[in-house]
Amino acid sequence: MEALRRTGPEATDASGTSRTVGMLEYRIRTDLAVYGSFGRDFEKDSGVRPLVSVMGLNIGFGSTPSVQPVKPQE
Repeated sequence: MEALRRTGPEATDASGTSRTVGMLEYRIRTDLAVYGSFGRDFEKDSGVRPLVSVMGLNIGFGSTPSVQPVKPQE
């Protein structure tokens, strides 16, 4: 979850404006995950607060990576 509040010259209202967005990720398998994000963005000059929404699928291709420690030089 992300919640931001801003004031000053960038804010459209004297009291400020805010952005609130939440994200959820669900791992189906080690190489497959679905994610989504939903919330409201900062208020625009027109007074509108745009909707933030994203949905996606992350697919991992290839073999599982392995990391081997570097041996110290003697």
